[in-house]
Amino acid sequence: MRRVVSCLCVEQLGRRIDTCVTIYDMEGFSMNKLFVRKGIKVAIEMTKVFEENFPEILEIVYIINISNVWDIAYNIIKPFMSETTRRKVVAISGPPEVCHERLRELIEPSILPACYGGTFVPEDGDVSCDSMLVGFGTVPRSMYFSANMPISDDNETLTIARRSSAQIEVAITKRNCKLGWGFATEQYDIAFSILYKPAEQAGVRLHAGQMEEVVPSRRVDSHENFEEGSTICAKTGVYVLRFDNTYSWTKAKVVHYQTRVEEDVDNQEEAELGAAASTSTEAATP
Repeated sequence: MRRVVSCLCVEQLGRRIDTCVTIYDMEGFSMNKLFVRKGIKVAIEMTKVFEENFPEILEIVYIINISNVWDIAYNIIKPFMSETTRRKVVAISGPPEVCHERLRELIEPSILPACYGGTFVPEDGDVSCDSMLVGFGTVPRSMYFSANMPISDDNETLTIARRSSAQIEVAITKRNCKLGWGFATEQYDIAFSILYKPAEQAGVRLHAGQMEEVVPSRRVDSHENFEEGSTICAKTGVYVLRFDNTYSWTKAKVVHYQTRVEEDVDNQEEAELGAAASTSTEAATP
């Protein structure tokens, strides 16, 4: 990204520019928007990416049209910023005309967009400069699934109704095998855990509380990232992969998953499960 920015600047201005000045307009930013879960996650992840990869590109950030919500928002992302970056954040308070006047003092008016008090207007006369933003169009629904599920003939798919759960049984016949799993969901998260029951209870539906916990249950944002892991099976029996959607009152979940067993962990020899995995569903349980 740094190289692209620099090349564009060299081409248009005839000189190299390695840093940028950013204006964040907080107009219309409300408490409701602040506490949208995805909004907070995106802001934090963007901060991490820039901190880890492009910290030297940022010259300074001016925040305008701020309200009391800004203080809360800044305190959320500040822990992910270095002290150097924090010193580059300048909040300008006051009504728009005050902000614009201050920006004119800090930024050359000829390159400051007219909508922020400058004199720059693109050739099409759009003072907001919206025409200079690159548009990407509508994202096809076929591309909504973004968890990057590896393509494999071994992938299985199941749909878990609202207020329900599903169990995948994996028979382990040798001690110290490694049980591996990977899964992704479409659009929504899911709770996931690993449970254990004796071999003689294979195929018998048990409540989660009736089985031994191997991997504790937790909600996973598997609609955003492919989730995978493994555990060593210390004893033989049936290990149950449990996908829990009992907390959702309205949404069914579609899960794409795969499992594997490494019978000889030292030699990394993988054995496919085949018919050893079976699927069942249950209604909401405590």
